[in-house]
Amino acid sequence: MTLALILNAAVLLVLSSAVAVAVAMRGSRRVDGPSLVGKTVVVTTDRDRTFRGVVLAEHADRVTLHQAFVVTPVGETAVGGLVHLPRTKFDALQQIDAPVEKPRDPTLVSR
Repeated sequence: MTLALILNAAVLLVLSSAVAVAVAMRGSRRVDGPSLVGKTVVVTTDRDRTFRGVVLAEHADRVTLHQAFVVTPVGETAVGGLVHLPRTKFDALQQIDAPVEKPRDPTLVSR
């Protein structure tokens, strides 16, 4: 009888652990489409705010950007830290090419 209780408890523990892992994995990553991690994106929210940044992480409920900027008609303002944007608040998300710095003209370098 005691052995049966121990086996039942062990099976229950394994099953509950498997369910917990499955729920955690389901909520931690989007699986539809290619990953945007490391890509530069522009996100427009439902409140007409626009962000440009590099995707650090994709979650089922949000996208996390780093090196982010708020884009306005007069320019861009850097945002310190990470920006977490809920997917339910997106109007649009577009992958863009990262801005490329122009190479320096070696004739303009002072000696």
